[in-house]
Amino acid sequence: MGKNELRKDYITEERVIIAESRGMRPHCFETPKATVKNRTCPFCPGNEKMVSDVESIKVDGKWEVKSIKNKFPIIEPIKWIKNLPIKPEIQDAPFYNHFPIAGYHEVIIDTRKHNKESYELGLQNIRMVIDMYVSRFKKLISKKNIDYVSIFKNRGEVAGASIDHPHSQIVATPSIPERIRWEMKGVGKKCVFCDIVKHEVMSERFIYENKSFVAICPYAPKFQYELWILPKRHMKNISEMTNSEKNDLADIIIIILNAMEKLMGSFPYNYAIHQAPKGKDFHFHLEIYPRLAKLAGLELGSNIYVNSVPPEDAAISIKNEL
Repeated sequence: MGKNELRKDYITEERVIIAESRGMRPHCFETPKATVKNRTCPFCPGNEKMVSDVESIKVDGKWEVKSIKNKFPIIEPIKWIKNLPIKPEIQDAPFYNHFPIAGYHEVIIDTRKHNKESYELGLQNIRMVIDMYVSRFKKLISKKNIDYVSIFKNRGEVAGASIDHPHSQIVATPSIPERIRWEMKGVGKKCVFCDIVKHEVMSERFIYENKSFVAICPYAPKFQYELWILPKRHMKNISEMTNSEKNDLADIIIIILNAMEKLMGSFPYNYAIHQAPKGKDFHFHLEIYPRLAKLAGLELGSNIYVNSVPPEDAAISIKNEL
């Protein structure tokens, strides 16, 4: 490729400028550490009265991973709205469209330990986190008026975390996110994500694979060192994984995040699991977005992202840390 190149996302109409001439590497980014100071952590053992438990996974009588109600939900609890409208949107003349958003917002406490991420604690802990994701997904997607369940993680203040104790979040809504609507266009008679797996394992953007999953840097990444983990088998959502596949997902998450941390230090990031809305087909996958640079006027004003690290270079750098 040339010094700079405009690339299009695999499926959507979104464009990314790969600005290789800017020559940015992990040490070049000025970002605060992925920590947030808290006086009293409501997620730590001993502070259980500060949260409302929903579900937990216990070992030897002690919780290791648990789901709690979010004290400050971004959506109203669905029970507060008795009669949701039949139409997905309410339109008021001439162009005002709105919808009373209600659903469920939960926090997954990934581990009892305040200063250790689940991927640092080994296969058993990250597998329990995955099991909790699956359990909460199955319960929430089955509820009336819920069409989509978002599972995501924010690490570090820059990435939106207000508490530094390792945790994930789940938001279940009656609406399907626009990004997922776009990606669903790539899953028809022939699944573009199956093709991505097939072709990217042979590309310069390939990083790692095990029996069930593959890790790649996507062709048109919005974020520096962005990485995707995709199942080799076509699965609509995380509940379709076998026990063996859950172990393989835990394995690849541990290997990839540890490699990224060796490369970038204690870096802030978001990750999100993209999966099928209720009753729809899809190819679930996990996307990791390191937050090494701030969005600026071009991104906010035109939705064209600038990435100073070509994914081919990012893949080499991460692969070198495996």
